[in-house]
Amino acid sequence: MLGIEFQDQYTVQEAAQIILNKGVKAVIVTLGEKGCCYINHEKCKMYSAYQVKVQDTTAAGDSFIGGFTAS
Repeated sequence: MLGIEFQDQYTVQEAAQIILNKGVKAVIVTLGEKGCCYINHEKCKMYSAYQVKVQDTTAAGDSFIGGFTAS
């Protein structure tokens, strides 16, 4: 979305800061097998992914957002 390749937690934070500076309260960045990162104006928290045998990644992002929203 921002044209930034995420190499590590610091590049994730840099990208999130661009979005946060536009008035967004929090950003979630999904990182595939590495998990995801939740960033707001106060903290950056990494969450690791469960290790599973992947069959198909179709709609993985949609499933993540659905599960997150439902929780």
